[in-house]
Amino acid sequence: MRILKVSTYIATILIAYSCTTAYAATAGTAPQQLSHQEILTYLLKADLAMQRNMPDVALENYLIVAQYTHDPQVAQLATEIAVQNQTPAKAGVAAEIWANAEPNDLQAQLVATTLFVSSNPEKAQVFLNNAFQINNPDIDQHLLLILNQLSATGQKNLTNLVFKIAAQRKDDPYAQLAAAQLAAAQLDIDNAKKQVQLALKLKPELTSAIELNARIISYNTKSDKAALTYLDQQVKKFPNNGELRFFYITALLDNDQTAQALPNLKILTKDKLYGGEAYIAMGEIYIGEDKVTLAADTIKKALTFADSADKARFYLGQLAEYSKDNTQAIKWYESVTENSEFQTQAYLRAAYIYSVAGNYTDALNLLQNANPTSFDDQKQLLLTQIDILIDSNDYDKALENANKVLEIIPDDADFLYARSVVYGLQNNTKDAEKDLRSILAADPDNANALNALGFTLSNQPARMSEAMSLLQRAISLNPENPAYMDSMGWLLFKMGRDQDSITMLEKAYKMSGDNEIAAHLGEVLWSTGKKDAAKEVWKQGLASTQDTTVIQETMQRLKVPANDLRTPTASNLQPARVKAAN
Repeated sequence: MRILKVSTYIATILIAYSCTTAYAATAGTAPQQLSHQEILTYLLKADLAMQRNMPDVALENYLIVAQYTHDPQVAQLATEIAVQNQTPAKAGVAAEIWANAEPNDLQAQLVATTLFVSSNPEKAQVFLNNAFQINNPDIDQHLLLILNQLSATGQKNLTNLVFKIAAQRKDDPYAQLAAAQLAAAQLDIDNAKKQVQLALKLKPELTSAIELNARIISYNTKSDKAALTYLDQQVKKFPNNGELRFFYITALLDNDQTAQALPNLKILTKDKLYGGEAYIAMGEIYIGEDKVTLAADTIKKALTFADSADKARFYLGQLAEYSKDNTQAIKWYESVTENSEFQTQAYLRAAYIYSVAGNYTDALNLLQNANPTSFDDQKQLLLTQIDILIDSNDYDKALENANKVLEIIPDDADFLYARSVVYGLQNNTKDAEKDLRSILAADPDNANALNALGFTLSNQPARMSEAMSLLQRAISLNPENPAYMDSMGWLLFKMGRDQDSITMLEKAYKMSGDNEIAAHLGEVLWSTGKKDAAKEVWKQGLASTQDTTVIQETMQRLKVPANDLRTPTASNLQPARVKAAN
């Protein structure tokens, strides 16, 4: 099972809009002669334009330099800007310069192929030929990535070109495999089977071809049994092929054949490349069997494998957290190294532990030190920072952070929702409603926004009917969501339907054990004279490991002394602070 690092090139960016616009021969006229000083001037103009967020100006200047100098780095910059700016004609000009200047650069060749394959397949074939001549063993995976983003015309053209090249490169197993992969992706199983057999004839141990052949067998027989038998035969034929054994193990686990997978995992632990993943996979099996100590001891053995160490640290943090050893969990999470794909998630978990314990400063500082490797990670970090600021009652800073992001991406539903929460906590229901309605205008079935708006309106007597309609829609979209039930239960209470409210809130609390629901249920019970039942609910919530602030505030507002519950002292009700790991 190959781990592809396709993010190292921009083909995925280029194919985001299929590039169906016809290619223009020129996208601007470069001067016939340029002095070194003039070239430098154009570059400076381009750099300044980028700093000032003027991509159009930057593109024009980079493109002039690229057309005159044929410098591949400048051409690559121009290509990237043109694609981001959705100007495919200029992207084509820049990409052609880049690909011609760097014939052995797979990235350049695939980018150019992608840009031309829909509108000019003859030109695309030149670059695709160059790509195959580089002899990259993962070219089939790169082409699959491109295929999945192209228009129907582009897919047809790319497939035809790959089959043509495969016919020309009869002794190249990777060309045959690429043709097989593209055929299989389009459910042309006969051609896929034919091409994969050609690949295996040329290179019988080619793991990716064996994998594809197993999938074809599974597809044809409508069962994984024959495919697993085939894979078992291939593993026995090539016992030192760690990649193949790992794929076989994955297939076994996918079919719940743990007993067959374990001995293969033990063999794989000796493999220098896949040994760490084998230990982690064994640990996952033990976790599923609730053998937490054995799982941790097994996963620790993966720490000696560089490629698996950070994944192991993240898993060990989760196991420590599961075992309620939060101090050790934080140590494991914070030990995940920079630039690891697991660092952001590890830091988010550590920040959550800090935040629950009241260490808001430590939580925010940790998130500031995170190094996200994707837009999604960056977004999650920013949203979590807002959540922590809310938890620390720093509503002004939370609002400031939300506003900063929304200045850049004004229609983002997640940040609009986050800001609406802040507005609600500031009793600014007008702006909270405005943000929630903005979300619903773009996505009328956004259940979270429906629920939040319904709950907001439930506290306004004149708008309870509207609140009911919103909450009914939210629950219809997600009937088993206890948060939505909580909102509905609170609305029923406000409408005077006490028993319906208690029934709804008890169901929600039983499903989630959430302290905010406990606070609401206790308040309804207390207000309807069922004070002993209310105390029991609050007592249960205060004894939990969750933040108990909402329950304590409810009790204070209702003037219920904490000692009435016969719980530990008030100081013990606060979550214990977790010391920062050194």
